[in-house]
Amino acid sequence: MGKVSPDATPEEEWQWAVDSMKQIYEHSQKAGVKLAVEPLNRFPQMMQEVLVARVRAAEEAQEACKRALRSKAQALAYLADTRRKMRRIFGPFPRGGGRALGRAESL
Repeated sequence: MGKVSPDATPEEEWQWAVDSMKQIYEHSQKAGVKLAVEPLNRFPQMMQEVLVARVRAAEEAQEACKRALRSKAQALAYLADTRRKMRRIFGPFPRGGGRALGRAESL
């Protein structure tokens, strides 16, 4: 707490955070523990800035892909690729239109 100067570049610090969270996640899975992340000190702003920058870059790339579409076949291929990526990220669509699985618990 109270630290104002970084130890490394934002990219390096982000990678440290990612690597640490992977280790924590693996351990929590083995121990059967659910994780909650609460950013502290200067990291909330840094994390927000990094995430916002990544979202903006992804949106710009997506818009460039859409602008490059010249035919119906290309548009259908783009749509199929987007759906494939969504299934890979979120898993299969739920049967029966989905349902609530539970509620968040407070610590």
